[in-house]
Amino acid sequence: MFTNTPQPTFFILGAPKCGTTALSEYLRDHPDIFVSEPKEAEYYTAYSRARDKYRTREEYLAQAFAGAAGHTALGGAPTRLLRTPEAIPNILEHNPDTRFIVMLRNPIEMFESLYWQRVYEGSEQAHAPEEAWEKHKQIDTKKPRQPGDTNNGELRYGEICRTGEQLERVFKQAGEDRVLVIFYDDLKKDPKAVYQKTLSFLGVEDDGRNDFPVIHRRKATRSPLARRLIKLAGRLKKALGIRRSLRNLPFVQKLIGGAKPLSDTFKQELVEYFYTDIEKLERLTNRDLSHWKHV
Repeated sequence: MFTNTPQPTFFILGAPKCGTTALSEYLRDHPDIFVSEPKEAEYYTAYSRARDKYRTREEYLAQAFAGAAGHTALGGAPTRLLRTPEAIPNILEHNPDTRFIVMLRNPIEMFESLYWQRVYEGSEQAHAPEEAWEKHKQIDTKKPRQPGDTNNGELRYGEICRTGEQLERVFKQAGEDRVLVIFYDDLKKDPKAVYQKTLSFLGVEDDGRNDFPVIHRRKATRSPLARRLIKLAGRLKKALGIRRSLRNLPFVQKLIGGAKPLSDTFKQELVEYFYTDIEKLERLTNRDLSHWKHV
């Protein structure tokens, strides 16, 4: 089945805010690698089918991998797959040789970055990371989610950032030899080394790339209210025919501001929450992550 349709050979599973976009864009430029368009395109979860973007798997392959013929490695980077239990079995059912790349990050940094990304997108209404975390704790994470239930799922920061249990499941489902683990810190420190390691894992030759620009630097405003006010100011500017940029006005700069650092007290609460999961990551990856366990 699907003999005339290109088949994905790898997936960058996530987690979110761990460098998946950067790595996928680096790989996209390689002449022997094709990355789906968009990179988040996927078909293998109940959530994706609830969206009904791709009615059939053949439609998904034909659209997401259009133009992939002739490439050695084909893949995508939908970060939702890592935390979705049925994803890996569904993928392996169609291609047992699929390889998986899992990208990991300090869960405290991951939560903070994820919060501010959602503030920027307008999907997070909590006025501070601490408030968002308190709301997250009130969600019944043991209640099964229904297909298409994106709201509660997107607010489950703890569930999303507990990558130890997610990696453990991937190892069990796919086998450790088919999984490459990449730490965000390593990608940030030496992107070339990580890139070359990834190419070797995918079985393609090094293309000699030496340029690795920063992609998707964190965008943040002080609060969801600030975000809405800035959008409103932009609409008002357009309606009044004002050409001058409003972003340089002092009150707008104050609203935009930088993200306020997390307090040590709140960091300690997060460390205690993620402590056992970090220890699990240490065991699974044989890596010392003690610096993640201290404020």
